[in-house]
Amino acid sequence: MKLNQSHMAEVLRGAGLAFVLRGVGAGLAFLLNVVIGRMLGAEGAGLYFLALSVVSIGAVITKLGLDKTLLRFVAAGASTADWNRVVGVFRTGTRLAAASSLTGAVVVFVAAPLMAEHFFGQPPLGGPLRAISLGIFTFALMMLLSECLKGLKRIRDSMLVSGVLTR
Repeated sequence: MKLNQSHMAEVLRGAGLAFVLRGVGAGLAFLLNVVIGRMLGAEGAGLYFLALSVVSIGAVITKLGLDKTLLRFVAAGASTADWNRVVGVFRTGTRLAAASSLTGAVVVFVAAPLMAEHFFGQPPLGGPLRAISLGIFTFALMMLLSECLKGLKRIRDSMLVSGVLTR
């Protein structure tokens, strides 16, 4: 019975911390959105958020589903203290995602003017899209890192990466 209580306490502590950090991340994201809106104006902010949406979608696609795979295998390796396996899985997964996301970032960078004009009908979007295209790489790897930290039961650190830093 004691094992179940300690496990339940760990789960509740992690959930509470995740809730607080998500709230902090949402608050910071709101403040950033207000600052961006005031600095760039309505049209500039719209272009920025459209470019950010493209980058976010690109990151989800180019991580190749490796986030959940890494979570599973890192947790399995950590539960048996097989740290060589954890490191090997982490390296392999991040290398694959890095190659894929860098390729995606280059494609978006090169195709930004065409995408802006033909997909969105917004030629001025080409510049912001090019400027933010490397974010595909950054977002994809941060998502993977967050899931690996979850697999190591480092919920606070995972929430800092996924809920605060990437907002």
